[in-house]
Amino acid sequence: GSGAVGAVYDATDEKTGANVAVKVLRAGARADRARIERLRRDAPAESAVAHPGIAPVIAFHAEGAGEETPAFLVIERLRGASLATLVERSGPIAPDRAARIASQVLEALGAAHRAGLVHGAVKPTNVFLVTAAAGDDVRVLDFGAAEEPSRQGSDGETDPRTDLAGVGACIVHALTGAPPATATRAALATARPDLPAGFA
Repeated sequence: GSGAVGAVYDATDEKTGANVAVKVLRAGARADRARIERLRRDAPAESAVAHPGIAPVIAFHAEGAGEETPAFLVIERLRGASLATLVERSGPIAPDRAARIASQVLEALGAAHRAGLVHGAVKPTNVFLVTAAAGDDVRVLDFGAAEEPSRQGSDGETDPRTDLAGVGACIVHALTGAPPATATRAALATARPDLPAGFA
């Protein structure tokens, strides 16, 4: 697959035989350089966060001066779909499922925050639902490779509150089928009258 950040390839780790995903970052733009530097800084710390809701970075290569190999990172190959894809395919989801997904995302982010990491761009495309018989098994993706934060504090700094706002936006998207910026301006309870009052 491909997107604004780069392309993702299905691959096999020749040492372990494990199925992995290789994310090759798009090179050249100034924003990409900043993203690569963020990866260089955050990838080792992200890998050290021992939480099942965070897919660790298995390997990272930063593009060097005059080097032809682009920057890339290797992560576990996950089977399933992002929250964005789920909502796009099936429409708004039930509130109990949204709550279970949000709870798992918050647990993963809590572990990251305790380790000093802030995602900065929590959104439905970075919330991945691994196919599991027992229900949704959630992974938070792209700490270092995330887009520039779209939500910041009043001082312009990104901190854990940025991630909490992102989780809230994900819940609204999951429940209404649209991001908060394009969803109806009516209260969430009006958009989803089936929601329990406390949940809304």
